[in-house]
Amino acid sequence: DDCMIPIPEWIWTHFPDIAPDTLKYVSEKGNASSEVVALWADQFVIQEYEEFMVAFKQRYYDRAEIIDEIQISLGSASELRYPAYNAHDNYQYPHRGYFQAYSNPAQVSFRNSVRDRYKSLYAINKAWRTKLTSWQQIKPPQQPEQFVQQRDYIDTQYGRDFIDWYNQSLIDHGQRMLEIANKTLAGNFDRIPLGIKIPGIHWQIAHPKTPRIAEITTGLIPTSLNFHDPSTGYGYLPLLEVAKHLEPSRKVILHYTAVEFSNGRDRALNAHSRAKDLVGWVAITANQLGISLKAENALQGELNNPQAWENINEALDHYQFSGFTALRLAEVTKSQFSFQQYKELIQKHSLD
Repeated sequence: DDCMIPIPEWIWTHFPDIAPDTLKYVSEKGNASSEVVALWADQFVIQEYEEFMVAFKQRYYDRAEIIDEIQISLGSASELRYPAYNAHDNYQYPHRGYFQAYSNPAQVSFRNSVRDRYKSLYAINKAWRTKLTSWQQIKPPQQPEQFVQQRDYIDTQYGRDFIDWYNQSLIDHGQRMLEIANKTLAGNFDRIPLGIKIPGIHWQIAHPKTPRIAEITTGLIPTSLNFHDPSTGYGYLPLLEVAKHLEPSRKVILHYTAVEFSNGRDRALNAHSRAKDLVGWVAITANQLGISLKAENALQGELNNPQAWENINEALDHYQFSGFTALRLAEVTKSQFSFQQYKELIQKHSLD
């Protein structure tokens, strides 16, 4: 979407001893995002999140019985992802997206992760085939375009270690946010499921040279797993398990988008999309894990296309989606065709 809604400006100056960019995602292009607080700053802002949840609970305490779900934002556009394709980088679809791990806290986190794994520079140099002489030389890719185009993100141990850390950092953030929500939204809020969202990054999946790279810059899948293998959920297994993190104390509902798209979307733009396959990969894996799953369309305008509704119905027929969110509902209902399709969808599937 051509949209960027920053969070309140006061957060960037709320901590007088911390530079604003310490709280922000900084991309490989050197740009800082003002849309969300970076996950590497969780230690600073977790109290702010908790205070907001406490205020929400107090405000709606007497309405808990009529609340079906509370969605917890885990990142940009509320989704568990990095802002790899956002306005701060002047992103143009269907570009691969930009790595967001170049702030000082991110680089320290990566360095510490490598130190914890390898223990010594000797072991790192042996694994990476490098000649590092200090810990400070451990950094995110300094030539990111080369890192991608030469397939270092897949084919080198350094690349796999970096991407694994990038993915795991996102997973850890999701788990932390669910834990704080579960603890804070207790009492008569205990029975209410928490909802989380992950995006359907369908472009660049089928790129012949750099497969899955848009999902990888967004943080969704690691490269130490075989992301062509159904047993790994085509790479999504670790991320999807975030939705099981609170079991058995709290139910978490996973919302997944792009269910209206077909494979080969935006072929003229060389998008290399496998959108329909992607929905199946994620849905089947979520079903196998016993995760409660709900669907969402990615774009309102697509719903004027009969094929989009066929794709939605097919997804709901074949996978265990228990609900559907019609994105931009007011726009959907303006069109007689899409409004009729929407009504028929609800009647057919008895959806929430």
